[in-house]
Amino acid sequence: EAFTPRRALQRLERDVGGHAAARHDTDMEAFRQAHRDTLPAAAGIREYQAEGVRWMLGQHASGAGIILGDEMGLGKTMQAILFMAAVSKHCPLPHAVVAPLSVIGSWVRELERWWPDCRVVILHGAARGSLKRGRLLGDDFDVVLTSPETLRAEKTWYGHKRFHLLVFDEAHKTKNDASEISRAARRVRCLNRLLLTGTPVQNNTHEIFSLLNLLFPEAFTDAALFDSAFNLLQDNVDLGLLDQVAAALGRVMLRRTKANVGLDIPPKTVQTVYVEMGEQQRFWYKALLTQQQALLLGHAPGQKRALLNLVMQLRKCCNHPYQFAGAEPHPYYTGEHVVQASGKFTVLDKMLRQLLDAAAPSSPRKVVIFSNFVLTLDLLEELLNLRGYAYLRLDGQTPRVQRQLDVEDFQRPGSPFQVYLVSTAAGGLG
Repeated sequence: EAFTPRRALQRLERDVGGHAAARHDTDMEAFRQAHRDTLPAAAGIREYQAEGVRWMLGQHASGAGIILGDEMGLGKTMQAILFMAAVSKHCPLPHAVVAPLSVIGSWVRELERWWPDCRVVILHGAARGSLKRGRLLGDDFDVVLTSPETLRAEKTWYGHKRFHLLVFDEAHKTKNDASEISRAARRVRCLNRLLLTGTPVQNNTHEIFSLLNLLFPEAFTDAALFDSAFNLLQDNVDLGLLDQVAAALGRVMLRRTKANVGLDIPPKTVQTVYVEMGEQQRFWYKALLTQQQALLLGHAPGQKRALLNLVMQLRKCCNHPYQFAGAEPHPYYTGEHVVQASGKFTVLDKMLRQLLDAAAPSSPRKVVIFSNFVLTLDLLEELLNLRGYAYLRLDGQTPRVQRQLDVEDFQRPGSPFQVYLVSTAAGGLG
């Protein structure tokens, strides 16, 4: 009521009641009773996961939206699949699952494990046209699995098709409610939406509005109150509004952490290593600052965008100076200079020797290296080749099928691959 016009709220109440009645033959209480004591039959289900499935069934029976906000590693995908399988017994409509390209393979494996008789169609790549003209023309499938980018490209098809559930994995990626992907998701015709995210809020309360707007597009139409509840740029924190925002989110979200559910998992150790820049890095760093002296003094037009670009260039310099034209030797050759030109590479080289070379053959170690910059990955490849380490690489150019094969190869016992290079854009989800 605090965030929604009364007319929109009345329409929401009418639609939710109507959808809930249609879903369960007008007898929601019978549906609740049937699932009140439901425990997934599959082996390996923990009690908190079974409770998550029961909670989602209750939300669905009430016609309410659903956000499963469990911390990473608690099995959100598995709980979502068990929930989809349960509600499919009461409605013949298929489900639509939207997940990052890097985890579509994981979704397929999890569906095979937790819903063995599920008929899955992957809508992605060059085969989209033939799938839409063939198998997807009717309802000869239980789940259609796609990426956010394909959802955007196929928004017309999704807008005309009718689904039971829209499941959006890594839903915090829709925090820009004005993006084409968010608009396409809101256009999907479905009885209910399930959003999966381990980080429902990262920066501000507008992200909460984006999630609620995706669940109830007609009710949550104005982000002004959400934005005004918490805005450090304007030195504005409204505790009363924050309580109301939390209450609105709490009505549709279930969130557990590893500490809440009592998982016996060792704590993650985070160690920050501060590294001095090399001589060549310091030269380019000072050159970048000198070139932007007017900007730093506040005399340049378009200051915010230019400052962000400068910070990006400085970050590149902190990784390796060869990311700037003219910094590398001419003619170029692979050698020790690749390591010596960067303080980070020098320290990383020593770390890899200690982690990998000193490991006992009976307990080999693996290293995953993330970078924001593809050029940095290129240079890391040179370092690994120089030292003779077997490695794999995942970035935006890696095909979907190859991604899954590489992950399985890296994890396989006895695998020769010791290092995995990953770009955060392609491999930072799921």
